[in-house]
Amino acid sequence: LKLANNSLTAKGAWGNAGDRLTAQIAAPNLAPLGMGFSGTINGRLDLSGTTKSPVINADLKTERLSLPGGTSISRADFSGKASGDANAPLNLSLKAQGVQASAVSASNIEFAINGTRASHRINSQASFSLAQKPYQFNFAAAGGLFNTQIDWRGQISRLELTGASGIHLLNPLNIQASSQRVTLSAARFTLLGGSLNLESMA
Repeated sequence: LKLANNSLTAKGAWGNAGDRLTAQIAAPNLAPLGMGFSGTINGRLDLSGTTKSPVINADLKTERLSLPGGTSISRADFSGKASGDANAPLNLSLKAQGVQASAVSASNIEFAINGTRASHRINSQASFSLAQKPYQFNFAAAGGLFNTQIDWRGQISRLELTGASGIHLLNPLNIQASSQRVTLSAARFTLLGGSLNLESMA
């Protein structure tokens, strides 16, 4: 698939053991997509394994990206490796700089998951401004996905937002989140110069 000097290619097959599907995008100039588009996107996706236990490897980079509606990103890098196997590596990384979307402007955004499906750590941080007021966000958690359904169980060890409207988690927060329910343990926060006590919630 080609549009001007941009291309999207796919090669191989997927679904049975031994299959591998590879897709690549090379888009050095997004302007031909229409008004409001500009910048570059380059990446690769490898899909192997089976439908019951897929294995995904992906890398994607973009620079000077602009989208209709005023959203723009100076640079973003994404890499990921994931599998349906509970003990296989699960590694996701997203780093972005110069993000502008409506009233939000972020100089830096980072998000990472490292470990396995059954046991991993999540870390995130961001420096941004909202309505021209600066904020810093930090988050850390550890846990795992259970069963074949979306069922994450773990503990949030760090949750803080500093700035005009600050919030800070004072004790570890246990959480279980599935498609059917969310369960939280008791937690204490500082909020807007005061304190907030959250009773356990199910």
